Amino acid sequence: MYMYIVENAGVLTGPVELPVTPGIGIQMPSNAIQLAEPLAEPARNHVWALLGEQPEQLPDYRGTVYDTASGAEQHYNELGDLPEGLTREPRPSADHAWAGEQWAIDPVLQAANAAKARKLLQADIDAERDRRIDAGVEFAGVTFQSRATDRENIAGAAQLGFMAMVAGAQPGDLRWSNPDQDFAWIATDNSLVPMDAQTVVAFGKAAAERKQTLIFAARQIKDMQSIPADFTDDKWWP
Repeated sequence: MYMYIVENAGVLTGPVELPVTPGIGIQMPSNAIQLAEPLAEPARNHVWALLGEQPEQLPDYRGTVYDTASGAEQHYNELGDLPEGLTREPRPSADHAWAGEQWAIDPVLQAANAAKARKLLQADIDAERDRRIDAGVEFAGVTFQSRATDRENIAGAAQLGFMAMVAGAQPGDLRWSNPDQDFAWIATDNSLVPMDAQTVVAFGKAAAERKQTLIFAARQIKDMQSIPADFTDDKWWP
């Protein structure tokens, strides 16, 4: 006789040899059965299982399986053929869809994923553009802060400078804004940079041009047929 152990889902393992207990003999566990002949090697992806009182070969796809609709991984514990909607084959990529018996590239899905990826990449380029716009503006060899509030203040000062020029402010006159105090702008190193009205107007123009140049540079990168992976590198930006 051949002894087999009935495990989870009725799967048979064996044959096994049970230990002999002195004075008692072999004790047969409650989850064991005896067969007159050993079971043959099961077919590929099959196991022997006890159905009723008879062993039978059943498909065994227990373990990791995949949803054919989404490709999501699942854990499967049943014996028998996989139900519709599940497969043992992992989804090769997000561009693949289930084609009845296997995964295949779906051109529509591939195009949609490519468009989505490009859109996300373009958003990253916009973020890099904004970072550079806010990172400071160089004027006359000095770097000044250029965050949104800084740009607003620079534009306002440039407008006042232009009005002062129209009113007759002369080059070199540092008290064009306040007759009791020289006009100056704070640089990123916290130093004061004196500016007459003409210089302030030029400063405002430089700040506006710097922002515009970065906007156009970002547009150019986003319009490339193949956006470079190193688009954050200085070589792509003015």
